[in-house]
Amino acid sequence: MLHLVTGGSGSGKSAYAENRCLEYGGPRLYLATMKIWDEEDRKRVEKHRAMRAGKGFETWECPVDLEMLDVPERFRNGTVLLECMSNLLVNELWREDIPGASVGSTDVNAEEKRFASCPETEPQAVEEKKKDGQADGENDIAGRAARDQDTEKRILRGIRHLADCCGHLVIVTDEIFSDGIRYDEETVRYLRILAALNRDIAEQADTVTEVVFGIPVPVKGMNGRKEYV
Repeated sequence: MLHLVTGGSGSGKSAYAENRCLEYGGPRLYLATMKIWDEEDRKRVEKHRAMRAGKGFETWECPVDLEMLDVPERFRNGTVLLECMSNLLVNELWREDIPGASVGSTDVNAEEKRFASCPETEPQAVEEKKKDGQADGENDIAGRAARDQDTEKRILRGIRHLADCCGHLVIVTDEIFSDGIRYDEETVRYLRILAALNRDIAEQADTVTEVVFGIPVPVKGMNGRKEYV
């Protein structure tokens, strides 16, 4: 069962997603996608760790390469929480390392490592958190389009892989498309791919929920129909 949870910054979507994982039962695995770039990120990480305390999550760092993650058999009937899609896309879209980088660290005390839970990702932060240097062909329109498509396909393969490895997969993503601000070309590129990912995952999902002011609003139900309230 795939459940997509979305909402704006500070909407309460993370708390809602965690509580749903508790309801689903079984062993619980938390996949943290965020890389810590600055002190603000570190504070957000600490906040999310405090939220998860005592809820029985096993936490792994997984900033890239979902499709290569070796999920233990014990989660076959358990629940995996991926938080969040927006940070995962930042990592994959502007990555410089080669595919196959180390993933799945279970050292939850290594705070200096690139390990975190997902905060709400603001579009303004995308430009600040991009790495310098782009792959060959990145400045070419055709090359960029091909890379964008490859990034989206790679992430979706990872989602399908996770869904096959657990009883329940809960994915947190961000609603960051309604502020009316005009962004630079690279941020617009990021927003376009995130929107496409959200649509693709929502289409596959059994359940889609938007959290508004802490209130969960069902968008798509277990029967696959849209259920607006």
